[in-house]
Amino acid sequence: MSMTTDRAPAGGQAAAPSGGARWGAPRPSGRKGGERLPARPRERKPALAALAVLLILGGALASMSLVLRSGDTVAAIGIAEQVPRGQRIPPDALREVQVASSGVAYVPWSQRTAVSNFYAATALVPGSLLAANQVSRTGAVRTGQVVVGLALKPGQYPAGDPRGKPLQVGDTVKAYEVITSGSASNSAGAPPGRLLTEAARVYDIQGAGGQSIGESTRQVSIVVDESVAGAVTQAASNGNVALVLVPRAG
Repeated sequence: MSMTTDRAPAGGQAAAPSGGARWGAPRPSGRKGGERLPARPRERKPALAALAVLLILGGALASMSLVLRSGDTVAAIGIAEQVPRGQRIPPDALREVQVASSGVAYVPWSQRTAVSNFYAATALVPGSLLAANQVSRTGAVRTGQVVVGLALKPGQYPAGDPRGKPLQVGDTVKAYEVITSGSASNSAGAPPGRLLTEAARVYDIQGAGGQSIGESTRQVSIVVDESVAGAVTQAASNGNVALVLVPRAG
């Protein structure tokens, strides 16, 4: 009985495995030619995303805040009635208006009481906004003018205008020389009712608010031009002056 044995090929090399496979050959990857390896998933960073959202919201809130601030308004003093230059500013000539809190020159409405003690440095026009440089602490007497005091009885001064407003500081009046009962005669040769001044300005009023000089006499000071001051003073010393209110503007 014979026995056969497998011998190694000559040269000491091991026999190749069956099936045609060779040792050391790369294993098939199952990929088609030209395909790339799948990309690695991108790493997410939630902290950075949250920061970006916060920055966007912060910018939006800042913009909204600027818009809201630009719309802020405050109560200021507006002009409701005409006030000529040099006249004291009456309370009725002021009204409350709303203006922007910045970028506009204005006087706060809370100072309206103090403003009524000031004089108009320039002519104040209805519908305008009062600014600090439009008022003055100084009196309303300009160069070439003087203040004349009058002691007037009822009938020698107007009780008020058609709207019921009484005679007040800053009003424009005409002064006439008249003859009243118990007074001395008028100037020699002057006809009764002579016009002394056409545009005097009421500077001060005493005896208002129930106060009086004597029983019913009211003391009124008016500003007149120096050219007519002598005639007005002479007539006033005899009690022969009567005032007529010039209609107020507006």
